[in-house]
Amino acid sequence: MNTPPRPHAAPTVVDLRREVDLALTLSAHCPTSVQAVAVRGRLRNYIVGLEDQADQHAQHLEEGRAKDVAVATVRHAKDLARSTSTGGDPAATLRLLAKSVEILTRYATAGGRSEP
Repeated sequence: MNTPPRPHAAPTVVDLRREVDLALTLSAHCPTSVQAVAVRGRLRNYIVGLEDQADQHAQHLEEGRAKDVAVATVRHAKDLARSTSTGGDPAATLRLLAKSVEILTRYATAGGRSEP
């Protein structure tokens, strides 16, 4: 069974991967459950924790399409994490948050941070 990261410890890349997998599973089977609501909250927190390192990586990419996509992706993830909207499709929101964590983890790691 997937479990949340260790309390009071910075999540590892493995912890974040488990959370993403859990979110994707919940989005397919029970996106409105209490567990899904809790995972959405944790994913938002992970995005906030990853955004600075991910943004640094995106800003240091060579000018071009890859940089434009990376910068826009980080900006979208930040907006998503801070969204207070309660409307919309809960399954889609869970998937978007999960994929945002996955991508920001990759950017943060590529930017020189070994543990987000």
